[in-house]
Amino acid sequence: MSEKQTPKLTQKEKMQALIDQKKGGGRSKQTDVAKNDRTKMRKGPKIFNEIHW
Repeated sequence: MSEKQTPKLTQKEKMQALIDQKKGGGRSKQTDVAKNDRTKMRKGPKIFNEIHW
């Protein structure tokens, strides 16, 4: 038998502990420039409705 005694946790407490563990990562601060900036947007094909001869 191991010397350490782990406290009995309910299913809800177990899930909460898991959620708290996973919360840490990610970006710390929001970037100043918007992501959908004109320079970063993908330029699609130019479609013309009229016929060019």
